Amino acid sequence: MNSKTIKIIIFLISAILILSIIPTTAGCSKLDIEIFGKKFGEKAESAYPETEDFESTDEESTGGTQDDSENSTDISTKDDIDSDNKNTNTGDIVTDSTDISELRLYFKEAMKYRNQSSYLISEYYLNKIKDDYLVLQDHIFYYMAESLRLQEKYDQAEEYYLKLIKNYPDSIWAETSSLGYADMFYIREDYITAENEYEHFRTAFPHSSYIPYCLFQLATCQEMNGKKDLAFENYKEIWLKYPLNENSESARGNLTRLAEDSSIEP
Repeated sequence: MNSKTIKIIIFLISAILILSIIPTTAGCSKLDIEIFGKKFGEKAESAYPETEDFESTDEESTGGTQDDSENSTDISTKDDIDSDNKNTNTGDIVTDSTDISELRLYFKEAMKYRNQSSYLISEYYLNKIKDDYLVLQDHIFYYMAESLRLQEKYDQAEEYYLKLIKNYPDSIWAETSSLGYADMFYIREDYITAENEYEHFRTAFPHSSYIPYCLFQLATCQEMNGKKDLAFENYKEIWLKYPLNENSESARGNLTRLAEDSSIEP
């Protein structure tokens, strides 16, 4: 074959190859556009506005975030303060609980020794808590007065009876403390003051179960103070109103004795 023929053959082959490549390329381009280009293009076109919106939102959000961050810092600080306060309070509570447990223990020890008639030891424990155990202070004052009375420390006992009467007039121990206070003067033979205090008890607690005892003590003081007529009337009241009381027989004996006294008007 001559060179001209060869060139023609090469030309035809090339033309065939070119014609076969062009549709394939067009098809691929169309496929790329349909599958990738179009979808990416749509996303790209829609993504940028979203990105811009997101950025603008983010800028707004950033401003908000700064505010929120500041608020968050404030809240965090507040939480820390509250936490510290809570811890401090918790510490206080623990301390208070420890103190109260110790105070309660001392009170129980005082009662234990009181029940064993060890009044000096009971006084010792009561002394340790009398100013701090405020929730039971009226009880402490009463038991302190009683412990001192039973040790014949009458001046000190009088002090604690009076503290209870003045500071805790509504205490369950106010009644017995008022009577005990009067007894302190009777024991020390201050019959004038004792008479006044028994009269006060009679007026303040007219329905007390201790009235028969109070009347007997009052009558005794009146008799010692030369008021035999008043004493006679109080002895008679005991004998007539409280015949079963332990003081009734003594009151009757005193009535008989005073009835024979010519100084008493019938």
